Amino acid sequence: MLTLNLQIALSKIYFIPKKTDFERWLKFVYFPIFLNKRISVNIRLVEKHESIRLNEYFCNKKHFSDVLSFPFEYPIIPQKKSSILLGDIVICPEVLENKIKISKKIFEEYWAHIVIHSALHLVKYDHKSLKDANIMENIEIKLMKKLGYNNPYL
Repeated sequence: MLTLNLQIALSKIYFIPKKTDFERWLKFVYFPIFLNKRISVNIRLVEKHESIRLNEYFCNKKHFSDVLSFPFEYPIIPQKKSSILLGDIVICPEVLENKIKISKKIFEEYWAHIVIHSALHLVKYDHKSLKDANIMENIEIKLMKKLGYNNPYL
C-alpha cells in the first residue's frame, strides 16, 4: 500500500498532474520491490527559490533543479513499522515547464519520467557511474513502456 503526501508550495498556478497520476507512477516503481508492505513518499512542488535553497544546502550547488530526491535514512530500523518512509521528492514545476517546451516532449510523459527517475533514487539507484546510469535508465525505459509512454531518452 502506498501513502503519498503531496505538498503544493506554489504561489503561481501551474498545470500539474493529479495526485492519482503521481500515485500510479510511484506504484509502478515500488510495488515490485515492496509487494505487500506499506510505504510512504512525500512529494513537494516548489518555486525556483526553494529549489535553489535546497540544492545549495544539500547538494552544494548554487542553482535550481527540476527535481531533487532525498532518501530517508532510518537511524535504527524499528522491528514493527506501520509504514516505511522512503523519502522526499522535490519538484519545481516552473523548471519542468521550460524543459518540456524546449524538449518538445509530451507533458504527462515528462512528468511521469521525472517522478519515476526520482522514485528510483529513493531506493538507492543512481547514475554516478556509466554502469549505474545504464542500469537506472534501462529500468526507467521499461517502467515507462509498461505505463504506455515513450522512451524518455530518445
